[in-house]
Amino acid sequence: MKRALKAIAWVSGLLLLLLGVAFGLWAGINAFDEELSPESKKLLAREGAALKDEDNAYYALWGMTAAEGADPHAVGKRVSVALAAKQAGSDVAAPGSGYDAEIKKLKPSPEIAKLCDWVKEDCYAKLAAAVDRADPFVQENATLLGRYAALGRYKGYSDPLTPGIASAFPPFQDVSNLATLDLLAAIAQAKRGDAVAGLKRIGSGIPAARMFLASSDQLVPKVVFVNVLHRHAVVVAGLAADFPDAVAAEQAQIAKWLAPLTPEERSIAPVFRYEFEALHNFFADLTRDSRSWAVLGESSNTPEWVKMRFIQPNASTNMLAVMMSDEKGLTALPADRLLAELPALEQRRAARKASHEGFSVRNPVGRRFVEDTAADYTQYVLRMHDLDAHLRLTALAVEIRARKLESGAIAAFVAAAVAPAVDPYTGKPFKWDAEKRELSTSSQAKGQRYARGGRFVVSF
Repeated sequence: MKRALKAIAWVSGLLLLLLGVAFGLWAGINAFDEELSPESKKLLAREGAALKDEDNAYYALWGMTAAEGADPHAVGKRVSVALAAKQAGSDVAAPGSGYDAEIKKLKPSPEIAKLCDWVKEDCYAKLAAAVDRADPFVQENATLLGRYAALGRYKGYSDPLTPGIASAFPPFQDVSNLATLDLLAAIAQAKRGDAVAGLKRIGSGIPAARMFLASSDQLVPKVVFVNVLHRHAVVVAGLAADFPDAVAAEQAQIAKWLAPLTPEERSIAPVFRYEFEALHNFFADLTRDSRSWAVLGESSNTPEWVKMRFIQPNASTNMLAVMMSDEKGLTALPADRLLAELPALEQRRAARKASHEGFSVRNPVGRRFVEDTAADYTQYVLRMHDLDAHLRLTALAVEIRARKLESGAIAAFVAAAVAPAVDPYTGKPFKWDAEKRELSTSSQAKGQRYARGGRFVVSF
């Protein structure tokens, strides 16, 4: 019996020794990272001159909801300094907390968000029916509306903080609500007999939105102002139907507002750099500070100190570079070529995912996180092309209104249209349904707002 126990103990010890050696070798292999690849360095490279602080809408946005009488830009700079200190401090899981007392003094009236649901097609009609509420809302939110309007004087938007996946954002929901209020006020002006002034009020918000699209290197601001521009297109189409004479008088200016997106406005190349750097920094944090794992919010029985040994920041970054470079190459393509390339991209994604799912001696945790954290940007790129199509469609509808074309003449006018008054996805004319009296184009992005059953529609 004693011999059996000794044999079991000896075998168990040997197995533990072998397991320890194997674990040590495995940990040793993962103790040495690789150099950043040329593609990683290319994605991390910053291009262009930095914005001057006084030209940067980032600070104005952070200070937008500051107390009455405060300088929003100055408040925003103080908040930015506090955020930078927080980012460099020990609270890695919540870098955006601790600034509420400085900025959350004013809030848009909560009823503004309930005026209409921008996902629904009847939003313009609901706003038009609520014009009697415009004046009280404008008076209650006069300071915030003034700050919203002032965004148009800035040259760009750029977050000066080190990119991170837990970055704090300015109060963009408030900006979205103020955009709705501004459009309600514009509709109210038109309904009260000054349609030209209402149209001009709409036009005052468009340059700022386009500035955010062209300059932001973060995805969230771009998404916010893609939605803002979609809303402007919806309201312009509604006013064009209700006030064709005013639209005819302002048609040339409206055409400028609704011009197709420029390559700079449509591009998300800066987003790839920002998101790539944020993830690169995050991978490094995961090996330096076990508290960084709290950002992931995942529950695991494996201690963080163990997982920290099996993630290599540079190797993970290099894997991510291959994936993001593939998608980045699609962002510069015109809409029709993008659609043609998407099936091949989906196949490459599936193949990469399958290759990452198997066990790997090197960088096993990093490989999994690369697959889990790599975002699919193609839907946002499609939303940008959808916005471009929506603007073109609305501009064409405005021109039809301005020309006062009869129903029978609209079909020939639409069929004879040339770029940019054509569907960017096909390069062909938009669709005209004479029976329903609708001008339309298909939406390509999944779950797209503002589209009715997968189409953007302007009714006549």
